[in-house]
Amino acid sequence: MYKKVLTVFTGMLLFSLNAYAQVSITGTVTDAETGEEIPGVNIYIPELERGAASQIDGAYTIDDVPSGSYTITASFVG
Repeated sequence: MYKKVLTVFTGMLLFSLNAYAQVSITGTVTDAETGEEIPGVNIYIPELERGAASQIDGAYTIDDVPSGSYTITASFVG
């Protein structure tokens, strides 16, 4: 019985630590020359296959990103 409770408790602890390590990446996409915000830019993290598009003010947010180092790409057609 004690072993079963310990196993369940350990599993819950590991799950909660993993959930706690999730972060959000936020930023604003701007033109390097003019400093103007750019809407509609696709921001993507290839390792996680997760991304977002920048809003009208150039802002973007990618939620639930595990802690770590990632490559972030930006693409814009136009």
